[in-house]
Amino acid sequence: MRSMSLAFTTQEWESVVINELIRVVKPGGWIEIMERDPWWTGAGTATNKINRVVVEELQTNHNINAHISPYLQRYMSETHKLSEICHLEKKIAVGAWGGNLGNVCLENYRWFFKNIRGSIESIKDKEFNAMLSESLKEFTNSKAYETGHRFFAMKIKENVGTEIS
Repeated sequence: MRSMSLAFTTQEWESVVINELIRVVKPGGWIEIMERDPWWTGAGTATNKINRVVVEELQTNHNINAHISPYLQRYMSETHKLSEICHLEKKIAVGAWGGNLGNVCLENYRWFFKNIRGSIESIKDKEFNAMLSESLKEFTNSKAYETGHRFFAMKIKENVGTEIS
């Protein structure tokens, strides 16, 4: 499962999402969750401001934790149904300094904010668009990167009772 942090409430992550992934996987099978942090390291003030507005509003108005990655390993562990829980972290350059992938990441960033706009009520369109425009300019002058997280674990094989002859 990938990039679903905004699709579920905090409570759904805690009690439904991971348990449902486990339910549909055979014993000995693997589940994988990939999420990105909503913060960009090395980004400018406009980027940090627009991110803060979006993250806070999603949490306050929709009970969605856009920064779910710090909790996923614990949620997986607390099910007591997974073993070999692993967490890998990768830094991904955003913008031209990251080559083709960096440009794709920046385009994804732009589209994300255009699409999330309807869920953000605390600022007017003009101010939001100005912040987004300024944020996009910041990426041309910075070496910002985002952090991606990959969690994976194996569903524990259930013990089968031994037969008595």
